Amino acid sequence: GSNLSGLGNAGSLNFGIVSKDSTASNASKVLEKGKVNVVGTAANNTGNAHDMPAISGLSAGDIISVKFHISDLSPGTKSITISGNGSDTISIDGSATVVVDSPNAAVDFVYIGADSGTGRFIIT
Repeated sequence: GSNLSGLGNAGSLNFGIVSKDSTASNASKVLEKGKVNVVGTAANNTGNAHDMPAISGLSAGDIISVKFHISDLSPGTKSITISGNGSDTISIDGSATVVVDSPNAAVDFVYIGADSGTGRFIIT
C-alpha cells in the first residue's frame, strides 16, 4: 500500500467525466475540480474561454483536469484561454491565464492555496 497524501478533499483520483463546450454560456464553461473536464467544441477563433472554479470552493491539493478533444487547435487561429472565475485573481505557474493551442492537449492544474488573495495553481 501507499501513504499518499495531499490528493485534495476527496483523497482519491477517481475522477468523473464532464463535457464542456467553449461555445456555450458562461456557467457551463466553468471547469470543475475532481473531474476530467473534456472540452470538445471551440469556435474558429482565439476568443474561446473557460474559467477555473471559484477559489473560495478549493482546498490545497484539489486537481482540475482538462482534456481538449479538439484536433484543429492552432496558434493564432483556434485556441482556448483558461483564466480566473469572475473577480477571482489567480496565478497559474506565474501567469494570470493559460492559452491552449495544441491539438488534443491535456493538462492538470493543482491548486496550492491562496497568497494575498491570489489563488495559486501549478501545472502538472
